[in-house]
Amino acid sequence: MTVKTLVLGFGGTGTHILTYLKELAVYKYGSRPPHLAFIEFDTITRSLWKPGETVDIAGGAGAKEVIATGLTNEHIHLDPNSEYLPLEEGQPGLRTLVENEMTAAGDRNRHPHLKNWLHTDWISKIVPPAARNVTSGAAQQRQIGRFAMFANIDRITAQLTKTLRDLANNGTGDVVNVWVIGSAAGGTGAGCLIDAAVIVRMVAQQLELKPTIAGAIVLPDVYDGAHGISPARAYSFFRELARFQELDIPAEDRFATSTVPATAAADIVYDAYGQQRALIPDRLFDYLVYLGERCTGNEKRISFFNSVANAIDSFLDVNIGPKMMEELVNQDGHPLSFGGARLSIPLNTYAELFVWEQVQDFLRAIGAPKEEEDGFITGVHVGAQRDRQDAARARVESMLKLFKELRDLADQERERLPAYMEQHLDPETVVNRWYEFGAIEVSRQEVTADELANDLPLAYCNPFLSYGDLNDGLPVERIEIKSYEENRRAKGIKESQTESRDRFARDLRATLDSYTDPQGGERTFEKGRRLVRKVISRTLNEMTDRMIAEAINATQSIGVTAEDPAAGTPLTRLYAETQELAGLAGPLGTIEDVIKRCLDHMDSGAALQRQEVIDAITGLGDVRPPFMSLTTWIDGPQKAARDDAARYVTWFQKRHLLADMREIVGAVRKRYGQWSDAIREALVHTVLPQAGQLPALSAVRKNHIQRLTDRLLRLSRDDRAMISLASRQEQENGAFDITMRGFTDVMRQRAVIDQGSTLADQMVARTRWQAAIGPDGRPAVSLAIEQQGGTFRPVADLRDVHELLRDRFRPAVDSRLQDIDIFDYLQYEQQHNRTHERLSVDEIVKRFRGSAKLLLSDGRMAACRWVYRQPSGGDKQNIADALRARLADASDGDQVNSPITTYSDPTSLILLKAARMEHGHIKDVKDCEKKYLETLRVERGQGADAELQRALIYHPFRGEAEAWFIERVFSRRLSLEMEASRLIPPRIVRLLDNPHQFQAFVHCLATGAVFRDEAERRWFWRAPNRDAPVDLDNGDLIRAAVVFVLQRREAGNAKRFPITADAAFQSARQAAADPQSANRNGETERSYFEQLEDFIRDEPLTSFLKASVPISENALGNAVGEAEYSRLIDGLRMSMQFYGSPSTKADLSARTLY
Repeated sequence: MTVKTLVLGFGGTGTHILTYLKELAVYKYGSRPPHLAFIEFDTITRSLWKPGETVDIAGGAGAKEVIATGLTNEHIHLDPNSEYLPLEEGQPGLRTLVENEMTAAGDRNRHPHLKNWLHTDWISKIVPPAARNVTSGAAQQRQIGRFAMFANIDRITAQLTKTLRDLANNGTGDVVNVWVIGSAAGGTGAGCLIDAAVIVRMVAQQLELKPTIAGAIVLPDVYDGAHGISPARAYSFFRELARFQELDIPAEDRFATSTVPATAAADIVYDAYGQQRALIPDRLFDYLVYLGERCTGNEKRISFFNSVANAIDSFLDVNIGPKMMEELVNQDGHPLSFGGARLSIPLNTYAELFVWEQVQDFLRAIGAPKEEEDGFITGVHVGAQRDRQDAARARVESMLKLFKELRDLADQERERLPAYMEQHLDPETVVNRWYEFGAIEVSRQEVTADELANDLPLAYCNPFLSYGDLNDGLPVERIEIKSYEENRRAKGIKESQTESRDRFARDLRATLDSYTDPQGGERTFEKGRRLVRKVISRTLNEMTDRMIAEAINATQSIGVTAEDPAAGTPLTRLYAETQELAGLAGPLGTIEDVIKRCLDHMDSGAALQRQEVIDAITGLGDVRPPFMSLTTWIDGPQKAARDDAARYVTWFQKRHLLADMREIVGAVRKRYGQWSDAIREALVHTVLPQAGQLPALSAVRKNHIQRLTDRLLRLSRDDRAMISLASRQEQENGAFDITMRGFTDVMRQRAVIDQGSTLADQMVARTRWQAAIGPDGRPAVSLAIEQQGGTFRPVADLRDVHELLRDRFRPAVDSRLQDIDIFDYLQYEQQHNRTHERLSVDEIVKRFRGSAKLLLSDGRMAACRWVYRQPSGGDKQNIADALRARLADASDGDQVNSPITTYSDPTSLILLKAARMEHGHIKDVKDCEKKYLETLRVERGQGADAELQRALIYHPFRGEAEAWFIERVFSRRLSLEMEASRLIPPRIVRLLDNPHQFQAFVHCLATGAVFRDEAERRWFWRAPNRDAPVDLDNGDLIRAAVVFVLQRREAGNAKRFPITADAAFQSARQAAADPQSANRNGETERSYFEQLEDFIRDEPLTSFLKASVPISENALGNAVGEAEYSRLIDGLRMSMQFYGSPSTKADLSARTLY
């Protein structure tokens, strides 16, 4: 049979403890197990309740709180959707009730479930309007905390019904345990805890379940110095709890009702229609656990909450929880405390740390980061810079002969440029030799033979002679613009020399203009130029891409070498080379500069050159034959003009080809820049810092390794939840031990090394960089990881590569660490520790006993025992046996119980302690009690007005609220220093929960309407309009009061005659006026009020009460028993004197301070 457990938390305390309990469960079972459920309640709206974030609490009074996340894993927390139930504003809301509906001008009777205890008049005086809600805490008012439970009763019961039913139906058996956890210090926890247990009982009854309910109450000392904490208010909770635990209330005082004949210890209605009614048959909590110690800061508080979770976890454990619960359930209602020490291996944290260390090593191996001592990354290793420059120059020179010659020229004197241009930079040489048209690279381009034969020569031809190549010579017939003699030899048109002169000039100018037309077209330089530019641009772009892609894709080993890490990786070296190639100071930038200088030189006389050609052409028209000449006189000037035009065209071609060359070189440099950017992007995602972006390596260190290290440091500071047996003397200067005295190195070696190499090294060997051209034409570099079958799959998003690697490494690490248990560590400490002094069993037990303390500052003796999972292996079993034996020898008076050896968590060893407590022996409770007593005697205007005013609504339960008010009245009236021994005891306080009914009972006693028939030895009530008196039982006066006030019907299960307050007051008035009344005794007529005043006089009333509530034989002669009896009589006397006073009104609105 599986025992299921529901854990309910309230307020910030509940959030922390439930979160840490869930964290422990996740570590033990891998996820929250089906036998365990959590529900956290708080008066913070759902939209603000987000784990890890800070919220305003205390009704916006300036206090703040961080919603808890796991101590060892912040990703473990309560689910805001399924494990958090916000106690939200109902309809009507608190502010509406306080300011309208439950005022004197409103109608309190519309809210019968609230009117008896929600002191709206006084809330309106001390709670600011903005805090009259339940969206940002309960304003540290218990009445507001309890109101939140009433306002959400339907949602609470629905959630509890579903969760309890699911738990009961899960697995075999219907045994369900419920833990209710919260603090007595604030408004939400202290205002909700009692009702939470009541509602659980109510829902369980409807489901026919009988859960064991445990209450874990955190005492106010834990919040020492925190905003708004009131010890007096906390004591109001303890006082109410004593009543619901039936401390000093005999079982016979339980009562039945007119509708439910079974006995009840409490009867509470949660809605206006009476549908949500809870009848609690006996003691509310099966056991209570009080937990506390003085915590002066948030860090200590969190450590304490973690210790609480570690202690409670044993009771939730699927294997040992049922046995633990059975042993600790007590029968007298007094609280317990427990605590102890846990030594555990935070295996999940260490495994995660080892994994992230491997991810870090992998990233460092493939990224070769330059790191300073503090880990700051300044760049990447690339080897010697000179080597990278040489490699970049070699890549450029291998692309085109032109690049090498221009690069070499850059090293020469600037004065050589003009001569170089004249001698070497003729257009045909540039196109055919330097651009290497016809070579294999060019042939890959989509160029037709026709384009190569007819269009390409346009880029370097002499258009005045021919638009094609001149390599094979040019017959006179093919000359485009023929001189006079050339035309004659070619047998062209018949023309005179004058006609030839004019024709030649026209054709020369027309060809010049058409060939140099920038718009292009047939037989133009622009057409040839565009072909050259297109082919060469594509060729060089493809050469660049192929050169870099092959350098990346062909690399088999992508990591740094252990021998020379400063040499970087193939990718980082290539990155440096592409940076060099893309830079202005690199080889391509240098070539661009050379071309620019050539262009600058050519441009210096550009306008003059063209004008000279035009002038020469125009000057042909001025050529005249010599006088009486019969020779050819025009041919020479024609050829001279054509040569001038050809020289200009050559300059023109060279100028534009150089300009194109510069653009082409710039495009190549830009392409290298794109590759450099692509490589840089890969490095930025992995190792290189960049503004606004955290590389994977930095993310691993900051978000994971540092976080896990900090987590271990926090754990190492907790004496009760130890992760190391290091003594405080070993931990010098606060350097707490997170290495388990060297055992983490043993685990690390086991987790990450396989066949001599680490997981990171193996992953580097199975990883490649891949280069490709994206759909947008831009280069891209990705990381590909080998899959099963030897194929490589690129990482989808390199920004998440560390997460992917973590997921790849974690299963391997888990499988290698899964068999480690706490006894491996103990065995290491005893036998294998080579870095620290080895520890004996005696020393281990000593360190446990030094840390194992009750979670309560009490210091009493306790029962203790070991809790662990039985280890396998003889050596480890021997250690367990030795620990057990030594604990008994070193018990220091504590009772030592047999160990529990079936704990679910094999990585933990717990020394658990438990002890029975009493309120009077708990220092924190006594301190709270002292502050509470001060509110009973302090006068207004004595500097305590604020606390005093709040005290009037400390109690959300009417019985205790009435008791406090009565005690304050008598303390001030009699100038008494009220002591705890004089407070009205729970047995009487319960009667005050219905003040109208109790007042009617007192009036009936005073007037004789309630009397004792000594002959029958029974109490009776003379009901109006009824002949036979109503039986009020044969017990003492208190039993008669229970029947009259709480049961409100005639005694005996077969009788149903109701007892109402209205009828009781009527009977009291009738009895006061009846001459035969037992209280008249033949005396002269006394008024109703006079009879009341006579009844409540001290001595007669005391004598009457002692006679009507005789001391028991057990208490007689017993100092403690007699003191308790005296308190009972005093409490009953004060209560009857208060309600018997004619001026007393039972309405809640009458409870005010003057």
